[in-house]
Amino acid sequence: MFGGKKIRIDAATWKTLERVSRAAGYASVEECVRHILERETERILGAAGSGAATGGSAASEAEDAAAVKKRLEGLGYLG
Repeated sequence: MFGGKKIRIDAATWKTLERVSRAAGYASVEECVRHILERETERILGAAGSGAATGGSAASEAEDAAAVKKRLEGLGYLG
């Protein structure tokens, strides 16, 4: 799961995520969000030409993960 980490999501976005998760058949909003974040992270890493998607080094994967985390924090999704 999220390993005890929490993110803040505004009420309007949460309502949208509830509709999306129901329409897509997810068991919960959390499952839907986790899948969206995993898919988007993989897309970003693949587009950058490094990370797990292209067999990059462990160091570059760590740097990419740190960059994604920083961006999500900047967007207010991670506290």
